[in-house]
Amino acid sequence: MILMPDWWSGRGRTTDLPLFRAALHAGGCGYLIVGAQPGSVPGITRVDPASLGQGVQSWLGTEGPAWWPHYDEEQGVSVLVVTVAPPQPGQRAFTLRKDLTVTTPGGSSKGYPAGTIFVRYPGRTEIAGPGDIRALEDRYAAPALESARAAEASTRRSLEIQQERQAAEELERRRTRLMEIADLVIGAQFQATPVRDSRDYFRCPEQLKLQAVLAGMDYAQVQAEMPEVWALAGAGQGFETFAAAVRARQEIEVAMRNLTLQRGPDLGRALLGTHALQQDRPHDKVAAPAAARNALGR
Repeated sequence: MILMPDWWSGRGRTTDLPLFRAALHAGGCGYLIVGAQPGSVPGITRVDPASLGQGVQSWLGTEGPAWWPHYDEEQGVSVLVVTVAPPQPGQRAFTLRKDLTVTTPGGSSKGYPAGTIFVRYPGRTEIAGPGDIRALEDRYAAPALESARAAEASTRRSLEIQQERQAAEELERRRTRLMEIADLVIGAQFQATPVRDSRDYFRCPEQLKLQAVLAGMDYAQVQAEMPEVWALAGAGQGFETFAAAVRARQEIEVAMRNLTLQRGPDLGRALLGTHALQQDRPHDKVAAPAAARNALGR
């Protein structure tokens, strides 16, 4: 008598029930009962476990499924119960290790060559078909596929982290550059305040430094994103410098606000700092630049 879940075989498993469902039946184990059947317990003669093991192993081989026998006493006779370990991911298909000839109840014989794979279906044992073989291949490959998926997920996440880090570093470089430019624009405005209405020639050190900073940046990007800052760097009259500085400060505030939206709350302090530029005192030539730099996070 064979009591086995329908997924189990001593040498394989069916294709339509995966391993996790196998575990729902008797913990995934298979049971072979010899000496008892429904309505009858004829019993058997006990066989030495060593002799039993040697006989079975000749067909299963050393790599066959794990199994262990024990005897129960039922109605005064011995009944052999063989427990077969449940299948595990990574296991190969279990095959016959040598030819097997079976005598049927009708007295005829049926042979199975070495290499045959059996699969247990509900109430019957069959030779594995194409779908069963594919399922056994999937069982064998399961650990490798899982490792590959885990490695792929880890690689993908590492790439995402790297991209996020690079993006954050680029935003930080842009923020630092904007802070430097803002400092020079503020200084130029304060320097030009006394000559804000003059048409005489005027150039201050902050404009020269600003030109040097802009020279290290992409020309097209500066022209597109900060035209007023570019105009300030090249201004040559008092009124022109002052007006360009006012517009450049507004331009930088917009750029900083957009940068804050990209980085999120981390740039909140910088945004508050640029807003504070509007609150300083333009005629305070000493205290105002320092206050603005502090507000901008410098």
